[in-house]
Amino acid sequence: PLTSIMGYLDLALEEEDKMPAYVATSLRVAQRNSEKLLELVSDLLSAAAGPSSIERAPADLAELLRSALTSAAPQAEISKVQLVADFPWSLPAVLDPQRVGQVIDNLLSNAVKYSPDGGRVTVRAWSTADTIAFEVSDTGIGMTKAEQAEVFTKFFRSGTSRKAAIPGVGLGLVISKNIVDAHGGTITPSSEAGKGTVFRVRLPKLA
Repeated sequence: PLTSIMGYLDLALEEEDKMPAYVATSLRVAQRNSEKLLELVSDLLSAAAGPSSIERAPADLAELLRSALTSAAPQAEISKVQLVADFPWSLPAVLDPQRVGQVIDNLLSNAVKYSPDGGRVTVRAWSTADTIAFEVSDTGIGMTKAEQAEVFTKFFRSGTSRKAAIPGVGLGLVISKNIVDAHGGTITPSSEAGKGTVFRVRLPKLA
């Protein structure tokens, strides 16, 4: 049903120049919220499915990071958040590019979202003899130690994010951890209330 709703909204907006401005505006609001609902449904289904299945293939982590930064740029601009890339041009790896891309998108989206007063989000990546790693750090609202202990619990939201009315349902990090676990890797938060957060992901280097 949601796919059908979005399809008909797209068709209606193709005739935007033939309708009153307030109707077009209302349709665009409905379209944006349909897209948000689709993301929510996808997250719920992924969380309900439990451990993630992955399909490894040769990929370039740096390319995945650049793509995610491009996607995050519009929201970062709206939120007055500076995006900083600090990684080599190429980082070859054997991983599931779609699923790891989902992890990167989740971490970047959260970093921007939890920096409501602007600031800086930095994406770093590197490789060692045994691992390939990346981290997303922000200068946002941060978390207490107690909140960090619960951050990978389904539907968990920090008290600060609830008070600030920051949208979310607390599934993105759960899904991200499932994906990282399926790769045999680790995802680790480091944070301090009011002083930002860093999420670091390490994956075994298979090539």
